Amino acid sequence: MGHLPDFLTFLLAPGTPDSLPLRLQSLGRHDQTYIHRPEGFPHSQLLWSSAGDGRFEFAEAGSFSLPEGCALYLPGGVPHEYGPRSGPWQLSFLSFDGPAAETIATSCGMAPCTPFPLEGAGEILRQGLEELWQDIHHGAEGGERRYSGQLYSLLLAAGEAASANQPTPRQTSPGPAGSTIPLAASPAELAFRQALRLMEQHYTEQLDMSNLARTVGYSVQHFQRIFKQACGMPPHVYLQRLRLHRSLEWLMEESSPSVRDVAARLGWEANYYIRVFREHYGMAPGQYRRSAGPGRQTKNPSQLPDVEE
Repeated sequence: MGHLPDFLTFLLAPGTPDSLPLRLQSLGRHDQTYIHRPEGFPHSQLLWSSAGDGRFEFAEAGSFSLPEGCALYLPGGVPHEYGPRSGPWQLSFLSFDGPAAETIATSCGMAPCTPFPLEGAGEILRQGLEELWQDIHHGAEGGERRYSGQLYSLLLAAGEAASANQPTPRQTSPGPAGSTIPLAASPAELAFRQALRLMEQHYTEQLDMSNLARTVGYSVQHFQRIFKQACGMPPHVYLQRLRLHRSLEWLMEESSPSVRDVAARLGWEANYYIRVFREHYGMAPGQYRRSAGPGRQTKNPSQLPDVEE
């Protein structure tokens, strides 16, 4: 199969016959940034931490961490938010749907919104994800039904791991009659979440850290300290990684925007964007696009670029 990079660009699976009870929709592995989905995701997902530690929040189920080697089955339409807990967080994912998708996932042994350690299934999922990604990336024909079968095998492997282990304890405190209720978030944690939301909403604008700190109710120094304690990196570093991650998605759009256009969306000058991108990913944006998918380079050969792509 050859060497694969640590990140696997988000890929949509080719159209699958509606008659299949289980259909693969998308897959990938990347450095995960903060995500807030008040309406949930349209498809079911199997998510697992390939490296680092993440944190999930659910309105009803409370919050919990998802450390390296742990997985989560998340049904479609469940409101949630998640992001890195301390330092960079590499998340792998398979999204799927179909008339029997949720029944199959739960019958495999995975309880919704309940984390579990993968143990031996971790290597099975890694190899299975990479094989699927390679097939779809290279445009293998006639694989739609095969992808459904491979997805089912991976859900079975994850379900066996879930069934063999007790669910990871959630961060709760005792409630009435032996029930549990989620621990209340501290003011610092609430400020951290608010800062993440503001970055997610305004990352294409010129966000000033002092204004951001005042908005969440702290001095700049205190804000930087609580942010780094919660996320493992200063807020300006997180914001830059968020922008770079979004730019990866734009680079792979079907419309194939130019590198200069992608930089402009971020509010950056093109040469600066290329330099920062190269420092973080080890290659220029245009080189990344060419290596990530065939037929992605749509630059008009009659137009010479005035920046290196």
